Amino acid sequence: MEKPYPQTEETPLIARARRGNAEAFSELVRRHSQQIYGVSLRMLKNHEDAEDNVQNVLCKAFNNIRQFEGNSRFSTWLVRITINEALMKLRKTQTDRAAKSAEMLRPDTDEPLIPGRRQSPQPGTRLYRQRPRR
Repeated sequence: MEKPYPQTEETPLIARARRGNAEAFSELVRRHSQQIYGVSLRMLKNHEDAEDNVQNVLCKAFNNIRQFEGNSRFSTWLVRITINEALMKLRKTQTDRAAKSAEMLRPDTDEPLIPGRRQSPQPGTRLYRQRPRR
């Protein structure tokens, strides 16, 4: 069994927040929101996405604060949620880009929707073929 993290000045706030006290949770948010935003911005590299991530993290933390067991600092728990949420956002963005790319192909073929916009699988080969013969 893991040893609980030593008590901190936040311990009473966390206990009150775990019992559903919104003011205690608001104080925890005030103390940690800049750190959550900083981690989000470094990972997502976009102000709007970082702000959205902060909101997602705080909602998730509020809904799951009873699961915080005190085996680490509260900030560590929040940062882990922040990283997980940012990674999910990055994965979703990658998936959306791939889907958008796939939409550019005609159904039932690998021909592009826009004529003349086909990319050669080997761009150097295409350039070689376009050189005039001497």
